[in-house]
Amino acid sequence: MLERKAVDVLGSDAHRTDHRRPRVQGGLEYIFHNTHREYGNRAAFLNAERMFDMNERIIYDGLYGLAVADALGVPFESETLENMQKHPCIDMIGFHHHNQPKGSWSDDTSMSLCVADSLSKGYDLTDMMKRFSSWYNHKEYTAAGRTFDVGRTCRRAIIKFQEGFPAEYCGDRTVDGNGNGALMRTFPIALYQCLNFHDDCISDFLLPIHEVSSMTHAHEIGLICCGLFSLMLKELLTDSNRSLLDAAQSAYSKAMSTYRAMDGDFKEYLDLFSEPAEIMKKTADMLPSWGYALNTWNIALWSLLTTESYYDCVLKAINIGGDTDTNAAVAGALAGVYYGKESIPAEWIDALLNKPLIDAVCGRFNKKILGVEKDVDVIDQFNGKYAFLSMKTPVQIRMNGYCYQNLAAAFYAQSCPENLRGQFEYVDAKRARKLYNKQPHGERTEEQLYEAVKAMYEQNPKERKKLLDTAPLEIIFDTTGSHDNVFGRCRCKDCLDKEYRNLYGKVLMQVRGELQCSEIQE
Repeated sequence: MLERKAVDVLGSDAHRTDHRRPRVQGGLEYIFHNTHREYGNRAAFLNAERMFDMNERIIYDGLYGLAVADALGVPFESETLENMQKHPCIDMIGFHHHNQPKGSWSDDTSMSLCVADSLSKGYDLTDMMKRFSSWYNHKEYTAAGRTFDVGRTCRRAIIKFQEGFPAEYCGDRTVDGNGNGALMRTFPIALYQCLNFHDDCISDFLLPIHEVSSMTHAHEIGLICCGLFSLMLKELLTDSNRSLLDAAQSAYSKAMSTYRAMDGDFKEYLDLFSEPAEIMKKTADMLPSWGYALNTWNIALWSLLTTESYYDCVLKAINIGGDTDTNAAVAGALAGVYYGKESIPAEWIDALLNKPLIDAVCGRFNKKILGVEKDVDVIDQFNGKYAFLSMKTPVQIRMNGYCYQNLAAAFYAQSCPENLRGQFEYVDAKRARKLYNKQPHGERTEEQLYEAVKAMYEQNPKERKKLLDTAPLEIIFDTTGSHDNVFGRCRCKDCLDKEYRNLYGKVLMQVRGELQCSEIQE
């Protein structure tokens, strides 16, 4: 069992105010002991003993930093610098450009969650693209059951994948395909590499990062932007005591020397990339802010280097206008890691929608990457105070002219031909199941389940309040019976190995999120 001790070795700069997270404060040197080894610095600890809370928090720091910044920027997208200077973003609001409620995050966070959740199963480009498709087509990995602000290049790549193209060949390889849709979701794969790759070869470190980008954006300019972001993250995790400018300069130097030696056309585009010290000198009117990958990288780095807190960093990225959500999300991921999740204003985190999904993805990522399972608050048994969530609970639900007495009956009826649905009106859940098995019926679908659940909670105010009160807990029904993709997962090896997630829990959380949005709008 490892034991951690902190030794104060404050140097001459100890008097300075340090706005960073207290992970390595002012000059604290962490010494980690076990029976055989002693680690005298943070880099050694990260590489050799990845079992402490410091490491477990990084995915939360970065994803919350990204999601909060994304949600802050959503209402201001496409605003001009002039308008932002007159009416700057100073707090989290809702509506405006995308007409989304306060706390709504966009494709930046959704696609980042897709990548992170896929990596919790292993490195598989096809699986990542399947998750992108589920987000695009079925509203998975969304803040409130809505898919919006989908980038043109990402949309084309997802459609190509659905038409049968391999994931690695779906990306736009032309110079016009250098939007910021890959850069915005780079944090999870960059962190994955930082925590798993211990070789000194930077080109090998960058290879998976380029592959993940190339699923949608495969041109060299976009790949270099993703590489710079990843190397900057690596520098921050390697030595958090040095200045941000030193870290950025080191990342830039390593990137430039690596790309000059790489095969392909990378070297032709390196002159487009400015040194961090030069980017720091720019003013807002010198930084184009539309959704070009290089613009977003420059704004993110500029915002990070010219501020001293998460708060100031993300607001500075937004108040330049343009692609505000993505520019802020990229800056926010790095600022979140550097300053820590605890530096994000609590009221912004409180306003963020669908936090249980973010927490669940972070937990699964940590379990896979770090070998540590962090407790996530879940509702996994529908009894006691959560008995109302059971499909068997007596409650009236009116659908298509019929009145059902429980959710199970309403759901089963939707899978049967319309002329047979009346048989389910006045029966309990057990009887409804027997009727369903005897009648001709189609396949039960997520859409049918969603419609039944939505009708139940919209029509029954008391039940609706109970459901809303479950937030922010994750809902997943866990049963000891045989596995069922609708009603639950069992404890068989197949389900446990795959971290089986049932549709009912997913739909309950989706409806809960939509009801939360409705209350905000009212």
